[in-house]
Amino acid sequence: MECKIKDVRGFGLVESIVVIIIVAVLILVAVGVKKSTFRKAAIKEGMQLIENIDVQTRIYRAQNGTFPTTSRVGSSSKINVSAVKNEYFKEFDLSYASGNNFTVNVYGSGMANGVTLRAVINATTSSKQNLPQGQVEIYGL
Repeated sequence: MECKIKDVRGFGLVESIVVIIIVAVLILVAVGVKKSTFRKAAIKEGMQLIENIDVQTRIYRAQNGTFPTTSRVGSSSKINVSAVKNEYFKEFDLSYASGNNFTVNVYGSGMANGVTLRAVINATTSSKQNLPQGQVEIYGL
């Protein structure tokens, strides 16, 4: 009895198309997850920087009787804040608005280039009341 082996030359067209579609779907899912993770991490880092600036500004005001102001900087010895080692937000500025209010802007760099978080903070209220995410404006993310 003679056994003939079928001539197999590799994947056919249909199998190749199915593999390409599966790989494309996996890539799209991975890109979506990375973007979502980046957004959460960037917002968290920006919020932490704003909270740190808020606390240090309150200390400065208590010691000096006025609000400090800064131009766009990476660190300020006036309020003892440095953002230089941050991953997404390396610069900030601080300006007096009016009354008990001051404005903090933190500026993105690297992957967050073009992103700005802005908070108008009331110095007479606690920082936890000032900084829920809804009261921080996010631009460019």
